Amino acid sequence: MKLQAISDSYVNLSGEVYDPDFINLANIVDGKIAFDKRTRFLNDELKNKLNSQQLDQFENAVYIVEHKGKYCLICDIDLDDYREGKLITHELVLPDTIQGMLSNLQVYNAETAPTFLISADTLDLHQFVSNLPHHEITIQDINIFVFTNEVASKLLESLESIRTLIVGDGHHRLYTSSLFNRKPTIMTCIMNIDDVTINSIDRIIHDIQIEDFQKAKAFIDKQFKVTETKFPLSKGSVCISYRKQSFVVNLIDLESDAFWNNDVYRLNTQILSQAFGIYDTSQLDYFVNEKQCLDCINKDENSVRIQLAPISKDEVLFVSKKKAIMPPKSTAFGPKFPSFLIFKKY
Repeated sequence: MKLQAISDSYVNLSGEVYDPDFINLANIVDGKIAFDKRTRFLNDELKNKLNSQQLDQFENAVYIVEHKGKYCLICDIDLDDYREGKLITHELVLPDTIQGMLSNLQVYNAETAPTFLISADTLDLHQFVSNLPHHEITIQDINIFVFTNEVASKLLESLESIRTLIVGDGHHRLYTSSLFNRKPTIMTCIMNIDDVTINSIDRIIHDIQIEDFQKAKAFIDKQFKVTETKFPLSKGSVCISYRKQSFVVNLIDLESDAFWNNDVYRLNTQILSQAFGIYDTSQLDYFVNEKQCLDCINKDENSVRIQLAPISKDEVLFVSKKKAIMPPKSTAFGPKFPSFLIFKKY
């Protein structure tokens, strides 16, 4: 595995900690954040606020970050590892998303959020904090340990035994970057699988009229075993809610291995397509956050909410070992690294 120090990186010293999905790219000019009129998704007030935030520059740096007792490694990884299959992907990428990301890579010059990679082998990152000289920065309750130059190289040499890593988040960014000649590497956050949580992803179908839902429910009652709603959900069951109705559907078990019995695959092929006539899952909204999901439902009384049990770590390892591909939005790994905290200029 070609882990590398980040040649030109920055730490945001503003004291702000942003959501992991806040911003993926930025412009850095003369060591400062430089959003301009080309960035249309931010208003002028927010652009000015972000542009004023102080950055601390580090060259040839590797970061170990501790938060609530969990450690991760922030470094660069050679995109050849992705092309050669050493970064094991398990979700499909969507062409329309890739096209938009390629355009953005040409507008900006810095990554602000790392891809999320998971190690099935235990990495003792704390030992490096204890044994190697470093610079320390604390932002709220996040401790950032910065290793540079020869020390960074020594740290990475200790991790040369890593052969493969599992992609937890950033499938589209990895694929897009592999097509972009200006980026031979990509910033990544690596964490032990034992420190990772896997969350379920709720689906919302919008604008389902009562008569259409009744037809879907009649089909489900005829084809599946339906029971009363009971949480937590177990593998092979999904909860469907519409207005004041709620029930659990037991998906049909396929006579195959764990990949084909993946709940998202079965949901897509057994419920969404057959009961609701949905073959393009990009029509759905997806939520990991419960409050955001409920807010969405409250705005549309004709929305259908579908809840699943989270995929297990054993399933992730099984699928990764087979190098199989699951449908989009099959997994939601956490904790994801904050956006806009560590920058990598490319």
